Amino acid sequence: PSPGTGSPHWNFHCWVESWMMRGDLPKGNDGWQVLDPTPQELSDGEFCCGPCPVTAIKEGNLAVKYDAPFIFAEVNADTIYWILHGNGQRQKIKVDHTGVGRNISTQSVYGNQREDLTLHYKYPEGSIKERDVYGKAGRLYPETENAEPGLKLSIKHAKPIFGTDFDVFVEVNNEGGKEAHAQLTVLVTAATYNSIHHGECKRQKINVTVPAHKAHREVLRLHYDDYAHCVSEHHLITVKALLESLGDNDTIMTMTSIPLSMPEVLVQVPGKAVQYETAKVLITFTNPLPVPLVGGVFTVEGAGLLMATEIPVRRDILPGQKVSVELSFSPMRCGVRSLIVDFDSNRLKDVKGVATVVVHRKSPIITTSY
Repeated sequence: PSPGTGSPHWNFHCWVESWMMRGDLPKGNDGWQVLDPTPQELSDGEFCCGPCPVTAIKEGNLAVKYDAPFIFAEVNADTIYWILHGNGQRQKIKVDHTGVGRNISTQSVYGNQREDLTLHYKYPEGSIKERDVYGKAGRLYPETENAEPGLKLSIKHAKPIFGTDFDVFVEVNNEGGKEAHAQLTVLVTAATYNSIHHGECKRQKINVTVPAHKAHREVLRLHYDDYAHCVSEHHLITVKALLESLGDNDTIMTMTSIPLSMPEVLVQVPGKAVQYETAKVLITFTNPLPVPLVGGVFTVEGAGLLMATEIPVRRDILPGQKVSVELSFSPMRCGVRSLIVDFDSNRLKDVKGVATVVVHRKSPIITTSY
């Protein structure tokens, strides 16, 4: 977002769709409509959003009621990155055409599978039609970025688990015909899912020399202690790399978001579950952190299975230690049920585990009299 606008950049948002006739709109706007129960701004003086035809969003018809410009920006926007210099001057260094509106999804009516709706809301990202719609919607085309051979910047990483140490690789590729000298700054911060800064984890600044048609790789090691003090409950790390060529004003930047995977709680329901008969659930969790967990509590619940029940862990859970608990319950309803377990402690919260339980109807007791 542009500096000073306060425009948030979210990596997740949720709304609903409803199928309806739109007699108040021109022909072609019936069908699926966007309604957002968690609106982010006022609409005609009220906090509301929609209904707005999905087809209008895809075609860039932003004059259609209601709130089409806002919804369009949620699924199709360009993100512009700036440097704010000490003298107050702003310098545009990067335009991201593809970061907004990825993986628009709903749950399939055939089960728990994801159904992709992205192409219902926009034409293929980067296609001529998508850019035409973007222009039709009244957005200004950003200046074309310099495509001449030169320095390229990229970030690579593994899929780290929260509590572990991991490496981030920043690669400077010189596609030009002469040796390049530049200053590389790598900044690692913690963030929330809506891009609110949550603290700096690590910063590294070095000078690099890259021969023509060669690459330089810088390895940044992130230890648990680097991010544990500032990471948010969303367990999201942002890495930004800034490359400033020495001797000229060329500046390039790239960034990536690294979600830290949470450990899982293993939930098992052995045997056959029968309505109103006692069943057992076995719960196992291993501490992945290099420090003890204090005040651990398992919360077990499941619709038709049992009410929310807390099981406290009476001792500290040491690094790498496995803890197991057992609970008896009597299912109240038949059918396919979900048993959900949540683990909380002083350093790890909202660690989830789930088991599918098929509850069978209790067989009737048949007696025969002679």
